[in-house]
Amino acid sequence: MAKKKGVEKSAKKKKSSGLAWLFALAVLVIFILVMQLQEKEKRIETLTKQTRSGTMQNGAQGNQARPGSILDKEKVKATADAALAKLIGKSPSPGSSWFLDGVNFLKNDCITITYEDGHTFGSITYKVADASDAGTWVKQ
Repeated sequence: MAKKKGVEKSAKKKKSSGLAWLFALAVLVIFILVMQLQEKEKRIETLTKQTRSGTMQNGAQGNQARPGSILDKEKVKATADAALAKLIGKSPSPGSSWFLDGVNFLKNDCITITYEDGHTFGSITYKVADASDAGTWVKQ
């Protein structure tokens, strides 16, 4: 009977020792993952600062931003939305109106506008000359 008690205590010790090692390993893995996450956040923050400072430098030099740049995207979207019916050049389905689905910025100052009216959808590509004046945009 004494042997049996000793064997049970030994098995419990091994089991609790194994669980302690497993817990310590889990804590170590979590610590490593948190450190990696902090390192990636620092990299993202650095890249964000570099991007913002680059954008500000372009604006400070008096260079007009290109339509595909961060500074003009909102202006181009607003202009496209305001002049959508004129840019499409056709009437929507009876009883509906055109809605801007999206503006995709391409290279060489070109954009593709996707639109719909609930029944008909389509897309059209323009070369942007002046972001705030849709009359200067040239259909491609």
